[in-house]
Amino acid sequence: MKQFILITCLFLISCSQEKKDWEGASKYYKCTKEQMEKVEHEAKWCVDNTNYISSYCYGSAIMRNCEPNSEIKKEGER
Repeated sequence: MKQFILITCLFLISCSQEKKDWEGASKYYKCTKEQMEKVEHEAKWCVDNTNYISSYCYGSAIMRNCEPNSEIKKEGER
């Protein structure tokens, strides 16, 4: 019974609608041409050498290499 409850809780957590920061990175960050070239290189390496999904690789590379876009606020921010 404990295992069933644990598995159910893990399933519900994994199905939550909460967006991760990397999912909106292209909207909330701005990149120069040079930064974008580095993003593309890192994302390609990530996809080719890890088991992460491509959208995670791309979004996290944007967050590491680009600047937050001060003109666009994330949901929930003022």
